[in-house]
Amino acid sequence: LPVYTARIWAQELTGERFDKNWIVKREIHNSNPVGFQGFAMNTRRAPYDDIRVRKALAHLLDRKTMNDTMMHGAYFLHRSYYEDLYDAEHPCTNTFYEYNPGKAAELLREAGWEADPASGALMKNGRPLVLNFLSNSGTPDKFLARYKADLAELGIGLEVERKDYAAWARDMDEYNFNITWVSWSAGLRKDPEHMWSSAYANSQAGNNVTGFSDPRIDALIETQKTEFSLAERNGICREIDAILTDAVPYILLWNTDSTRLLWWNKFGVPEKVLSKYGSHEDAMVYWWHDPDSADALSDAMERGLTLP
Repeated sequence: LPVYTARIWAQELTGERFDKNWIVKREIHNSNPVGFQGFAMNTRRAPYDDIRVRKALAHLLDRKTMNDTMMHGAYFLHRSYYEDLYDAEHPCTNTFYEYNPGKAAELLREAGWEADPASGALMKNGRPLVLNFLSNSGTPDKFLARYKADLAELGIGLEVERKDYAAWARDMDEYNFNITWVSWSAGLRKDPEHMWSSAYANSQAGNNVTGFSDPRIDALIETQKTEFSLAERNGICREIDAILTDAVPYILLWNTDSTRLLWWNKFGVPEKVLSKYGSHEDAMVYWWHDPDSADALSDAMERGLTLP
């Protein structure tokens, strides 16, 4: 049984069955590609077309506190759009956008946003800075509530428009949004073209939902197309990643690089439990029923014994 919710993993999977190892509870790490998730900002629209505003909004999301207090510290905080391309040989040196209201205020002043003396709201050309967040049924309100409170400290508003998934998807296909939560999976071989090329910035129902465009990335994508070495292609993606992280088309959130699994302690499993790039579905292929373990489990449950 895979477990996707940190609260369930941390709080509900307790008691004799787990303490005595009748049920095995393990986080399995392998080399399965890691995607990313974040608040996508529609750079086709103001104020999200201003990189200073995007960076300020990233500095106002207190990801660390959210992870520690709402998700039991179960996730790592993104600093990359290609997390699995980094290791000890290729450390990630991308900018990390920590919670920093002072830095955010400085960036917003540079972008021309000033606090109204009467209301305290940030204004520019007579208009307040209000984020219009398009939420679908899968967006947890608790994160938006915390973000709204932190934004308000600087005089920024947050309005949430809630739609069901089908309506949200239609708006995304037409890029009819300002800011929204988007999650992406990842493949073993990276192909950045459809998500980051300017050629797809305005073609509807595409992956370049933020409308991102940068000639440096276009050139790197063209170079990658004719490169047959996977190591060189990954190196080009790391160059693209550095540009993306600095440009902030998404306010990056968090992720996990493990699979949380539960299983009755009656199976034989490989040393690594899952395959190199696999998921929980590997159990159907690589695990086996072990009669001796099954007998030991039955005996342990009957007599209240602890299994190894």
